[in-house]
Amino acid sequence: MIASEGAQVQLRQSGPRAILDKLTLVLGGKYDSVVVDRMACTVNFGSGDEIVSFDVVPAFERATDEFEIPDTNTGTWIATNPKRHHEMSTKKNKECDGRFVPFVKMAKAINRELGEPVKPSFLIEVMAQDLVKEPFGRYQDEVRWFLASASEGVETSWPDPAGLGPDVNTMSPSERSKAGTALNDALSVAERAIRLEDDGQERAAVEEWRRLFSWRMPRP
Repeated sequence: MIASEGAQVQLRQSGPRAILDKLTLVLGGKYDSVVVDRMACTVNFGSGDEIVSFDVVPAFERATDEFEIPDTNTGTWIATNPKRHHEMSTKKNKECDGRFVPFVKMAKAINRELGEPVKPSFLIEVMAQDLVKEPFGRYQDEVRWFLASASEGVETSWPDPAGLGPDVNTMSPSERSKAGTALNDALSVAERAIRLEDDGQERAAVEEWRRLFSWRMPRP
């Protein structure tokens, strides 16, 4: 839905939190579960991440392919270029023989299983853009390498790849430390799973991977 220019000015001046609250009222009239997140209203259609949900983000056009979206953490509007992010992801996916996008989904699934210590989840995609190298190897090895690198990477700021918005890593020092610990714990699980697989203990290896992927990892 696109508001008139005058209405857009009024809405923008009301501030990020106010506009998300208004959007919640609109969506709440149609859907049962609507939650305000940092930059969006999340519409949930059930419990658990196996059930689809949608993030509805209010945006004001800034320039061609550029928009400003709300940030309730800072109380400001931040610039973003979703087309640029998509282009970067598509390019990386091609360089990795079509396996980068599935890998990012895997990494985000692990983060959810850990209780989402890394936030926002977009930070995982940003880190992966830099940490995942070509040629892309086995998923098992790529997961292990990413967890090892990301456990240290969460300590840095990670600027917006599009060069428009603020740093992507907005976690506090204590949150960064907790995220690093959680990723290190996940790394230990991945390493055990790979050792078991190398020893021919496939069933035991799968059970270890299920600690990171839960129902997403089918039983042998």
